[in-house]
Amino acid sequence: MFKGPDDGDAKVTTREHMEKVWYWLQEKGISSHRSGIVRCIAEKMNAMMPGIYDASEYNDEDDSDDDDE
Repeated sequence: MFKGPDDGDAKVTTREHMEKVWYWLQEKGISSHRSGIVRCIAEKMNAMMPGIYDASEYNDEDDSDDDDE
């Protein structure tokens, strides 16, 4: 788990962290392929720090770049 947004013991799950990155990319004007970008970053980080990302937790059907999310 990653640290949360505050100084306390709040933790953010891997899934929540990936969603935060997805929305950050949206805020920065990235309008397509956000899910792929986030997954790529997660896989690269997992190579550097094994165990922080588990691809089996995520369905490809869950990926969407729709603005409705």
